[in-house]
Amino acid sequence: MVGMTLVQVDPGTPVTAVRRMVGDAKAATPEGRQMCVVYPLPSAWQVEIPLEAIVTREVLGIPSKRAEPHEWLFSGFICVRQCKVVRDRREVLGEFGVLMFRRSGEMAYTRRSSLDDTSIGKATLKSTHPVFTRDVANNVWHLDGRQVVPAIYDRLQALFTWPDEVTLLVQQAKTSRRKWKALELDGDLVGVPTKQSYEWATHAAMSEWTDGQAPA
Repeated sequence: MVGMTLVQVDPGTPVTAVRRMVGDAKAATPEGRQMCVVYPLPSAWQVEIPLEAIVTREVLGIPSKRAEPHEWLFSGFICVRQCKVVRDRREVLGEFGVLMFRRSGEMAYTRRSSLDDTSIGKATLKSTHPVFTRDVANNVWHLDGRQVVPAIYDRLQALFTWPDEVTLLVQQAKTSRRKWKALELDGDLVGVPTKQSYEWATHAAMSEWTDGQAPA
């Protein structure tokens, strides 16, 4: 049983291929379930293909022609930071975007009443775990850089599907089925806030003060 679909957009994927993959994923997504498009974010300020707009238009249609009832709904966006663990400093190797859409229909949680206690126990999320409260529950994730893309898929599957469901992964060259995997958080990263002194801003502000009076 298919629980959700994933679209993997690799660097340099042609727009025509992106549209085809999104179309294939849309057709395979069950009613009420999620389709997530995962793609690399640029690391420099430069002209880029507007992938978010292309995918959103492909899923939801032209804005002027969107009318109720909606077959597809925008579900959210996640930014994933691919991190390298370095002592006393923050190092981001790259970033990924996750566009999420949901097909109209009964949502995944409605299956709870028909599942046995074993399946429900496997699918229960550790919502009090520090990684969950400080990372998974937010729209910016921090993942170890070694296997970041599979880790994104594992998290999405654990959040949106049940243990007896598979996920279709649509790639440019093939479509495959990913088995469900319990969410393991003990080895994941937890962001720790640190204070940063912005001396350039402090000096600039202080230079505008005269005789103890704030600038008008």
